[in-house]
Amino acid sequence: MGPGNPDAEESDPKTPRVLTALSQVLERLIARNDDLLEEWIGGDDALHGFRGAKAPG
Repeated sequence: MGPGNPDAEESDPKTPRVLTALSQVLERLIARNDDLLEEWIGGDDALHGFRGAKAPG
């Protein structure tokens, strides 16, 4: 069991359960957002932060 294993975190008595639950929820949200982002940009590897914004000046 490595440090990235959620089961290892649950068995550690020093880690509060609320932090373990919050960590799992955040991991799921991040994975979901990554999937949505890939769909939105059409699988393009580049992400443009100013897409749809006006040019400065």
